[in-house]
Amino acid sequence: MDWGDDDPSVYGRLVLEWGKRFSAMQREWAEWAVKQIK
Repeated sequence: MDWGDDDPSVYGRLVLEWGKRFSAMQREWAEWAVKQIK
Protein backbone atom coordinates (compact mmCIF):
# COMPACT_ATOMS: atom_id res chain seq x y z
CA MET A 1 0.00 0.00 0.00
CA ASP A 2 1.32 3.41 -0.90
CA TRP A 3 1.09 5.83 2.00
CA GLY A 4 1.09 9.55 1.51
CA ASP A 5 2.55 12.24 3.74
CA ASP A 6 -0.81 13.77 4.57
CA ASP A 7 -2.19 13.69 8.11
CA PRO A 8 -4.67 10.82 7.59
CA SER A 9 -1.90 8.62 6.19
CA VAL A 10 0.52 9.44 9.00
CA TYR A 11 -2.06 8.90 11.73
CA GLY A 12 -3.35 5.79 9.99
CA ARG A 13 0.14 4.26 10.06
CA LEU A 14 0.53 5.22 13.71
CA VAL A 15 -2.78 3.60 14.64
CA LEU A 16 -1.97 0.40 12.73
CA GLU A 17 1.44 0.14 14.38
CA TRP A 18 -0.07 0.78 17.82
CA GLY A 19 -2.60 -1.98 17.20
CA LYS A 20 0.09 -4.44 16.16
CA ARG A 21 2.23 -3.66 19.21
CA PHE A 22 -0.73 -3.75 21.61
CA SER A 23 -1.85 -7.12 20.27
CA ALA A 24 1.67 -8.52 20.56
CA MET A 25 1.90 -7.28 24.15
CA GLN A 26 -1.41 -8.94 25.05
CA ARG A 27 -0.34 -12.21 23.42
CA GLU A 28 3.00 -12.20 25.25
CA TRP A 29 1.30 -11.45 28.56
CA ALA A 30 -1.25 -14.24 28.03
CA GLU A 31 1.54 -16.72 27.26
CA TRP A 32 3.37 -15.61 30.40
CA ALA A 33 0.17 -15.91 32.48
CA VAL A 34 -0.45 -19.46 31.27
CA LYS A 35 3.07 -20.43 32.36
CA GLN A 36 2.44 -18.92 35.80
CA ILE A 37 -0.70 -21.02 36.28
CA LYS A 38 0.88 -24.33 35.24
